[in-house]
Amino acid sequence: MPTVLVVSVGGSCAPVVNACREYNPDHIYFLCSGGKNPSTVVVDGPGDPCGDNRTVRCPGCGGTVPLGNPKGKSIVHQLGLGADRYEKVVVKDPDDLKALFRELEGVQQSIGARFQVPAVRVVANYTGGTKTMSVALALVVLLRQWELSLSKGERTDLIMVRSGDIPVLVDRSPFVLEYHLERVRELLNRYDYRAAEEVLAGLTRREVQPSPEQEYILRLRRLCRAFSLWDTFDHAGAYEFLRVCSGQKLAPYLQAAAGLARREKPEEKYASVMDLVLNAAEMKRQFEEAIPTAYRQEGKQTVIVLDEAHLLSA
Repeated sequence: MPTVLVVSVGGSCAPVVNACREYNPDHIYFLCSGGKNPSTVVVDGPGDPCGDNRTVRCPGCGGTVPLGNPKGKSIVHQLGLGADRYEKVVVKDPDDLKALFRELEGVQQSIGARFQVPAVRVVANYTGGTKTMSVALALVVLLRQWELSLSKGERTDLIMVRSGDIPVLVDRSPFVLEYHLERVRELLNRYDYRAAEEVLAGLTRREVQPSPEQEYILRLRRLCRAFSLWDTFDHAGAYEFLRVCSGQKLAPYLQAAAGLARREKPEEKYASVMDLVLNAAEMKRQFEEAIPTAYRQEGKQTVIVLDEAHLLSA
């Protein structure tokens, strides 16, 4: 499986170089800043862009004393990378979250176009760069199922990790889990059990969760499957999934599903009619809510198309 590294670049080169060596990726995307005081220069700039130019004044002689080695070739030079092994993703304002997110979404598309294989391992290292860069990387990690990495080392100040660092993967499962569960809550509030189960299926297929969380997700997915089957009047199937879940609060639903599946007693036959009426009412409500949304979306798309054709701005 190809490996891609997306790494944010700030003023310290050593953590970036170490991350690249640690993961030995097939391709590297350097997320860096342009504009004033750009970090793009340390990626492949001439001379010694990775040199430490910090100095202090000697209290005894009054001269300047270097704090680090002023010599330091670019990151690409240190790694011996050819032009086909890396790309620079340059954002003029490194604190523009929207621009950073847009550029990283472009990286996702670039990865797909470059490798054209079913699976690519993407690792995002957020040690360097601005805090906004780190936030943007973390957001895309959650959305695109990238791995998250941090270079941990001794800090001599609160500004940056300068050296002696080791890149380690960060457990993103709590954030991924909460992100998906929030989507599930919204869908369940609309009684959209099928869509909720699809979201949970994404978790069980792609994410490895600790045992308690995994049991919770599987139970929630079974419940969504049960009520999704109920919505399509497969009461026998719904009963089987509810039975596996068990629980005191599910007892009334188990009893109702069993009765609807049998339809032997007169009251059970009437219950099936009432179930049909209630389902129809819920579908009607969802349909009525969807129509205005569809109209608004269509209207926005029309405005965009006309604006791009210069028909509205003429």
